[in-house]
Amino acid sequence: MRFSLIVCTLGRTAALARLLESLATQTHRDVDVCIVDQNDDERVNDVLQFFDTQVNLTHIRSASRGAARARNVGLARALSGDIVAFPDDDCIYPPDLLERVVAWLRERPEWDALTGRSAEDPYWASKPGRVTRYNVWKRGIEYTIFLRHAVVAHVGLMDETLGVGAGTPWGAGEGTDYLLRALAAGFQIYFDPSIEVAHPRPEMPWAAHVEKSYRYAVGKGRVLRLHRCPLWFNAYQCARPLAGAAVAMFRGQLANARTYLAVYRGIRDGWRAPLVAS
Repeated sequence: MRFSLIVCTLGRTAALARLLESLATQTHRDVDVCIVDQNDDERVNDVLQFFDTQVNLTHIRSASRGAARARNVGLARALSGDIVAFPDDDCIYPPDLLERVVAWLRERPEWDALTGRSAEDPYWASKPGRVTRYNVWKRGIEYTIFLRHAVVAHVGLMDETLGVGAGTPWGAGEGTDYLLRALAAGFQIYFDPSIEVAHPRPEMPWAAHVEKSYRYAVGKGRVLRLHRCPLWFNAYQCARPLAGAAVAMFRGQLANARTYLAVYRGIRDGWRAPLVAS
């Protein structure tokens, strides 16, 4: 099985080099890597030249910014792969990750996609199982999604109004939206928490963390609305961070309480926004 890996990159060189090093040491070697470069300069050229003999690289540019836009540019070039994935430019694949994904999909032809979890983040689910429209929120993020070619060929491109750099309020959600569209089309998706991808998170001021949590939650609210999730489920998604804020305030953890409240406001604001701009 051949992998088509689509990597959108902007502003990073050292992290991109770490990713490519992890791809160069994969035990499964049938891998094409499409680097979609959104930089205004040539900063990644030296990195790509260094790894050119170690990884099968294609370097293309995306004139417009945004993670979903860049991935769509890559999707137009990556449909030759049996399995398509979207590693972030600052994540790291364990050496046997692709080999294990191939083995899993070969043994289970009835499943159309496999998702995993971020190695550092306790948010993601810990038990394996089928991905549904109700548990997808904790069973897959862009850089841990592995799709058979048939899924990508049918579902098509990502929603460019969602995610980092989209130029909209919806700061996340393009991967979840894609999985929901695949589920709606009848594809079968499985979550395996042993499929872990390292994604180191840089330290940031707490105010920036709260703002990021809000932007990501607005994207979640938007996707909830786009996919017409039932009101009870939307209410549940809002109630969870409100409960977390109450517990945090009771414990005197005011910073955590502010983060939970930002998540609640984000989900609410994202869901309440009209689907069609007036």
